[in-house]
Amino acid sequence: MIQVDQFCEELQALGLAPVVEDEMLLLEYSFDAVDQKAVIRLINKYVGFWKSIGIKTDHSKDDKIARYKIPVLWIKGEDLTDDQLQTAVESIQQRMGGITKSQVNNMKHAIGYKAERVTDGKFLASRNFFGVSEELPEWEDLVLCGLATKRQQFNETVYHVSQKGLDFLAALLDIEIVEDNE
Repeated sequence: MIQVDQFCEELQALGLAPVVEDEMLLLEYSFDAVDQKAVIRLINKYVGFWKSIGIKTDHSKDDKIARYKIPVLWIKGEDLTDDQLQTAVESIQQRMGGITKSQVNNMKHAIGYKAERVTDGKFLASRNFFGVSEELPEWEDLVLCGLATKRQQFNETVYHVSQKGLDFLAALLDIEIVEDNE
C-alpha cells in the first residue's frame, strides 16, 4: 500500500483528488487544470508504461474531462517483465484469432471508431460501411470468416461490419458498440 499512498500524494501535489474505492484508484480532472504530461509520467512511474495501456479511461473531449480507473494491484512501481509482456501479446493474438491489425483498423474505420468518442464504455457507431472500387483481399477474408458482409452498389464494392464483427470489435476494445439506428 506504500506505493499507492505515494502515488496519491504525488497526484495530490499536482492538484488532483484521487479516490481509492473497491480496489480501484479513481482519478478525474479537467484537461485545462492539470499538466497532462505530468500525470502520464506519474502513471508510468507507479503503474508502468506497458501496464498503463490496460487502464480503463473515459475521456470526454467535449467536457475536457479525463477519467481513469486504475486497479490498485497494478500500482507497484514496476512494469511488466519481458515474459509477462510476451504472454500478453500472445493472449491478444489468440483473442484476435488470426485477424490482422490492419483488418481491425479497417473495421474500426468502417464504423467511424475513435477512442475519444467512447463515453461511459459505449461507442455510438455513426456509420457502418467501407466502399471501394474493387474487392480487397483483407475485407474478403473478413467476409469469409463472418466478420463482414459485402454488396455491390453502383460501381463499388461496399463492405459492412457484421454483427459478429461488431461483437468481435466490442470484445477486443472492451467497449459496447451501439449502432446509430438503435
